[in-house]
Amino acid sequence: MVEFEKAQKRKLHNELEKLKGRTRVYLRVKPNDNSAEANCVMALDDYRIKHMDSEYQFDSLFGPTVS
Repeated sequence: MVEFEKAQKRKLHNELEKLKGRTRVYLRVKPNDNSAEANCVMALDDYRIKHMDSEYQFDSLFGPTVS
């Protein structure tokens, strides 16, 4: 039941944001190639990343394992 409620809440939120005309931001984190520069971005969850000492939040985040 919790998953259904989360999905319903997300759907209503999406509809509200669409009606307000807000621009949505999506991010795709590329797979790590083991270089020093690639190691500076870390996906925390489905919506947030950590870059160096700062956290950023997006409408949706596609991690390095998503194709």
